[in-house]
Amino acid sequence: LEPGDSTSIAKLLSLDPAPAKADIVLAIDTTGSMGAAIAQAQAEATAIVSAVQGPIPGARFAVVDIEDYPGMPSGTPADTAYTLLTGFTSSAATVNAAIGTMVADFGGDGPEAYNRAAFEAANDPALVYDPDAVKFLVVLGDAVPHSATAFGACPAAPPDDFGRDEAPGGGDDLSTSTALGELTGNNITLLMIAYNPGVLACYSDLAAATGGSAVAGGGGASLATQIVDLVTTAAASIDTVDLVVSPGCPFSITFAPAPPYGPLTAPVTVSFTETISVPSSLALGVYTCTVTAVVDGTPRATQTVRVSVADLTAPTGACRPTTNPGGKNVPRAGTNPKSGQNPDGFYVLRVSDNLDPNPQIFVHDSASAAVFGPFPDGTRIKLTQAPGARPSQKPGPGVIDWKIKLKGDAELFFVDASGNVSGPVT
Repeated sequence: LEPGDSTSIAKLLSLDPAPAKADIVLAIDTTGSMGAAIAQAQAEATAIVSAVQGPIPGARFAVVDIEDYPGMPSGTPADTAYTLLTGFTSSAATVNAAIGTMVADFGGDGPEAYNRAAFEAANDPALVYDPDAVKFLVVLGDAVPHSATAFGACPAAPPDDFGRDEAPGGGDDLSTSTALGELTGNNITLLMIAYNPGVLACYSDLAAATGGSAVAGGGGASLATQIVDLVTTAAASIDTVDLVVSPGCPFSITFAPAPPYGPLTAPVTVSFTETISVPSSLALGVYTCTVTAVVDGTPRATQTVRVSVADLTAPTGACRPTTNPGGKNVPRAGTNPKSGQNPDGFYVLRVSDNLDPNPQIFVHDSASAAVFGPFPDGTRIKLTQAPGARPSQKPGPGVIDWKIKLKGDAELFFVDASGNVSGPVT
């Protein structure tokens, strides 16, 4: 494109039903009532990893142990609210080993530290998310979170979760709405599996607040299948798709219709028109920018836009009668038609270009190979046509810059700094 030019391109963004990558925090309540759930998780740990990595080859897992705080009304002195057993790994053996260490004990079968698990899923520095991965927190539990205020179908279960200082107050206590806000603010979808039918409605409301869902666990259902269904269903449900141009892009990229797009359900193809515009002041050269499709806060596809900003237009010019060497009079055309419109041969050569401020003029002899120039815009010549003479160029008198003698007609062509050539102008 030239400076000032633009072009529009029809584009298609195709979104698969599952992303290529997913980072999944698998958090399991290990208080006393969760023995059967832990046993099922241990039995299916390898199957969970392989089942999720089928539709999402880049899936990784981290494993978290959830209990309660010793100072909570239903906690025990041996409780540990939050324990990260392994950071993100794609290894089924590592996940299997981490889950294998879990033991159902402690807790008072009342509210548990689920809000702490949600907070840490978004804030634990040991959980290093892939920036290109869709993020999930999957909680297996049978209780409600500690929160002084109710949330949807979740009853108030005071006090608020104690947070990292593990004591009431101190400014870091976690209500359910605060913990969920940490998840949504970091584009982490909460998925929940309830091992107590009495908490399923609560779990559904918790998960729905982040775009996720909940199911009943146990009852012979495969845990691996349940997690795959929850993850793929949540990944296919798209709230917003945005198109983000790389910062500092020197040319403009706009879209019609304008993003964001959604809600959508994958697989889906989004159609739009992309218009690339080059500022008139942009210097010649090659520039590269990217457009990233960000789906619910996660990059899902990137387009590289490479624009060669070039001078594509040749100069234009003309040859017009001008004054005699004294610079006062333009000789009139002769009365004999054969003498032509300018029998004395005084001409001014003009040239202009859309980008080059100093394009060049050349004079070619139509009857020989002779070429004279380059000349700048405004050059004045005395042109003599002498069929039998030798073409020549000499300094001219007065305001006339050059005396040019040709065998044939004068054919002008014009050249700019980019090598564009136009002409001939006779």
